[in-house]
Amino acid sequence: DGLPIHEWFERAAESGDLIGAFNYGVCLAEGVGVARDETRAAFWLRRAAEGIVNAQYWYGRMLLDGRGVPADPAEARRWIGRAADAGMTEAQVTLAEMLVNGRGGPRDHDAARALFERAAANGHAGAMFALGALHGGGHDLPVDRAAALQWFQRAAELNHAVAQMMYGRYLRKGLAGPADPEGAKPWLRRALDQGVQEA
Repeated sequence: DGLPIHEWFERAAESGDLIGAFNYGVCLAEGVGVARDETRAAFWLRRAAEGIVNAQYWYGRMLLDGRGVPADPAEARRWIGRAADAGMTEAQVTLAEMLVNGRGGPRDHDAARALFERAAANGHAGAMFALGALHGGGHDLPVDRAAALQWFQRAAELNHAVAQMMYGRYLRKGLAGPADPEGAKPWLRRALDQGVQEA
């Protein structure tokens, strides 16, 4: 009917349409067609979260960051967990990071590993990098440098800059097999070209 799209979403939201509520919440959160209003965004995203997986994730992120609502990491973990359970890759990665860091509840590196593996199976380079870090040591999991090398390589091949540096470092130092300084150089150069100064 010629209305700007945010007004269409608002009408849909007010009529009880959860997809409309989600879309209107995103418009408000990001200032798309309307002035940014994170408090109203949180209201509509919370309403949409009752049935929309993406809204569960968005509302969880708002709770995590204290955007439009008081920060509540425990409640954020619950909403993001619902989206992760529904198979949303980005929610799986965010929940896994919360489990690694102990945000919103206890640390659980084994549960984080399982979530990162699910996200990695969907091609998420950040999850692959995280698996490399988890297997590389310093976490509540057995050190497995061969597995770390493989995960860093997979993430590096997907152009993850820090994974390129870590893969190069593993090759150069021989951390999971014979040292390969020449094989390391192109990966370290690629990481450096992406701004990773440590490379």
